[in-house]
Amino acid sequence: MTTTTRIYAVRKLLPRVGAPMSDTRLVRASNASQAMRHVAAGTLAVSLAEQDDLVELVSAGVKVEDISKAAAEE
Repeated sequence: MTTTTRIYAVRKLLPRVGAPMSDTRLVRASNASQAMRHVAAGTLAVSLAEQDDLVELVSAGVKVEDISKAAAEE
């Protein structure tokens, strides 16, 4: 049985004015997933990829990342 998947566009948000410019964040959380979700919520935006997104990004050489293949490799 095959699971239906969709392509999502994940964009990095611009930093807030006055936010420190660092690649490392210190987050107090119960587990790594909570910490990752907290940071991602403030730095990434996710939406279904629209046709124009696909045309523009694939034409620019951006490859579609398949999460099912990445999960299988872990």
